[in-house]
Amino acid sequence: HILIDEFQDTNQLQYRWLALLCNNENYFFAVGDDDQSIYKFRGSDVINIALFDYSYAKNNITNLSQNYRSTKNILNAANAVIKHNKYRIIQKDLWTQSNVGNKLLEYTFYDANDEAAFIVNEIKKQVKIRNMITYMNILLIAKYIHFSYPLKKLKKYVKKRKKNYVM
Repeated sequence: HILIDEFQDTNQLQYRWLALLCNNENYFFAVGDDDQSIYKFRGSDVINIALFDYSYAKNNITNLSQNYRSTKNILNAANAVIKHNKYRIIQKDLWTQSNVGNKLLEYTFYDANDEAAFIVNEIKKQVKIRNMITYMNILLIAKYIHFSYPLKKLKKYVKKRKKNYVM
């Protein structure tokens, strides 16, 4: 038996290896989501999911569309975005039994400075309107280095007002 996880991120060579390993006596189990294919720049090819269905028709495809982590509002937004995926192979709608959740907000920024100003102003607003929140209670996580600018701007603002913080 062979198990392949993140099947949507396999490349053509890996798919050919799989074909060599699998014969009529071997079974394999692949887990993948065509809507989550993000490694095309590394050579992954989401078409492998369609090839799997075609080449190994005796296998069953089970669509796992129930989400246990997100609210209905988040999944509705996700469904609205992924329905435009031009490489989508398997049609599905994500759903949950969770509550509706908070309303999602959308902001458009002119540039990184505009985005930084928004983040700083949101933090200032939360500190001002919520008695229990201080600058020491706020954690800002930035995944990309270009988001370090808002951190520098926030640090300058907090330092100028002689507030306690850890950066």
